[in-house]
Amino acid sequence: MENRIRAMVSSVSKTCAPYCTCGDLGIHGFPHLVQVATTAGLIATELGEDIQSAVVGGFLHDCARTNDAGGRGHAIDSAILGAWLLGRFFPELDANRKRICEAISWHADGKTTNDMLIACIWDADRLDLKRLHRVIDPRFLSTDVAKRMI
Repeated sequence: MENRIRAMVSSVSKTCAPYCTCGDLGIHGFPHLVQVATTAGLIATELGEDIQSAVVGGFLHDCARTNDAGGRGHAIDSAILGAWLLGRFFPELDANRKRICEAISWHADGKTTNDMLIACIWDADRLDLKRLHRVIDPRFLSTDVAKRMI
């Protein structure tokens, strides 16, 4: 399954990367998008959620970032660009488009959720804080799967 997810992430990356503004960023560049997309797919697998929706949402969550600063502006910008990319390249995900865009729009706010597709994306992003040598606080994770991955 992990190889299938990695192939899916590679395909999503090739499709979406030319439209993303975050590619050269140090903290939130393409390596971060690839890692979040992969982890979101792995979490989705264990939860029985739609893997493609989780992978695409994970990749797009920071797609419109222009800097590594905090705040919610990048999340809203990424949700707008993400909605356009979903409509253009992933019409098969239309049933989950609203949930994916909600996940992208609110991923930077430290919330938790009972919506397992949104949780896949949020938890995958938060788990990637390890790359910055930050301690992951399980209170900010929505799934038991992610809590086990700490």
